[in-house]
Amino acid sequence: MSIFADEGSALAEQELPLPGSVVVPDVSTHPRRLARLWHHREARRVRAFLLAGGLSAAVTLAVTAALTDLALWPFVVSAVVATELGILVNFSVNDRMTFRDLPGHRRGLPLRLARFHVTCATGQSLILLLSVLLHDVAHWRTLTAQALPIGVVTAVNFALHRFWTYRGAAR
Repeated sequence: MSIFADEGSALAEQELPLPGSVVVPDVSTHPRRLARLWHHREARRVRAFLLAGGLSAAVTLAVTAALTDLALWPFVVSAVVATELGILVNFSVNDRMTFRDLPGHRRGLPLRLARFHVTCATGQSLILLLSVLLHDVAHWRTLTAQALPIGVVTAVNFALHRFWTYRGAAR
């Protein structure tokens, strides 16, 4: 039995009329809708994708700092090595958790990894381009000029991975 309204109850699905013909949905149905949405396959996929991205970012930041500050490597070398390691972590988590049930997962590992890298390179290039345009041309503040493209490109990257990287083979 659900902790929410009885699923068989007609009352739980009714909308309550208000004066002036304004209709407000019965709030008892919203928790169930939210629970169904939360557990939907694509919602789980988005959550796993965001988790992988957060883990990847943490690895990239930690490795960059360690190589630059502790190993005394030049920053640009540290950043390139850390970014590649972050991409590999991102691929590993997404390949196992996020996209494992899609037809493109049946491709060989080298091809999946190459397609993943193409998508990541595209995303990083878009972030750089949009950030420079917003900061240098539109004169936005630094954090906003970088944060907005990161958010937008995160959605673009998800779509590219979902519909290209892990798309089924062409027939």
